[in-house]
Amino acid sequence: MDAEHERDHQPCVTRSVIQGRAAATGPATVEEAKQRLVAVLADPHMRLPDLSSEAARLAGQGGNGEADAAMQAGLSRMLTRSGGAFKALAAGVACVLQLQLLAGPWNVASDPTLQAAASGALARCGAGSLKAEVTQLSQDLGRIAAISEAVHVDIYERLSADML
Repeated sequence: MDAEHERDHQPCVTRSVIQGRAAATGPATVEEAKQRLVAVLADPHMRLPDLSSEAARLAGQGGNGEADAAMQAGLSRMLTRSGGAFKALAAGVACVLQLQLLAGPWNVASDPTLQAAASGALARCGAGSLKAEVTQLSQDLGRIAAISEAVHVDIYERLSADML
């Protein structure tokens, strides 16, 4: 199942919770729900049960242990390595890392077309807010690759000569 089809069948928890709240309440309550979810997700010590309890509460099912357990099971299915959400996220991040490593992270930073491509790839997989972290990771990987190449240039030249 492709990422877009998977996204249609397993909507993002925050999107579904907020859409459900929007249908039942006004914009102020929806904004409060967004802020509460962002606060929970921003906590570095956040655990999945914390997130699932908050999401269930925002969906109007809070305090119900069965609803919390169902929300946690749904989140766990989405976030496993074999889950569609994880696969889509990994593919999007990998695409941007490849783009930035091939073009050079510094070239991407100065080229609006490459920036738009990177932002679009991350946004399509729901990771638009991770652009700074992915850019930093590609810069770190680029530096590591440069050091590895400088240290092991003889080995790499022999390997490439054998391939040609």
